[in-house]
Amino acid sequence: GLVTDLLERQLDSASTPSEVFACGPTPMLLAVARVARAHSVPCQVSLEEHMACGIGICMGCAVRKAGTPESDYSLVCVDGPVFDADDVFSTGIPQ
Repeated sequence: GLVTDLLERQLDSASTPSEVFACGPTPMLLAVARVARAHSVPCQVSLEEHMACGIGICMGCAVRKAGTPESDYSLVCVDGPVFDADDVFSTGIPQ
């Protein structure tokens, strides 16, 4: 089965968690974020990006912030790797 199936069951139960935390491949994180959003539960995601320098100089781990101009990016190595899912996923998989 899928991790989202288990998450759906948990969120549909009487003991709804106050927040969801997830790590893994980006497509899975997007699916988890969609399920959490559908249940109005905040979701934090740990992004997996290549980090060449680890200090933000190379811009290799840049992800566009959701709902901002195309030039507004967060650096996974400096600003993350954990982000509020709505900050990076409201428009789909980060680019």
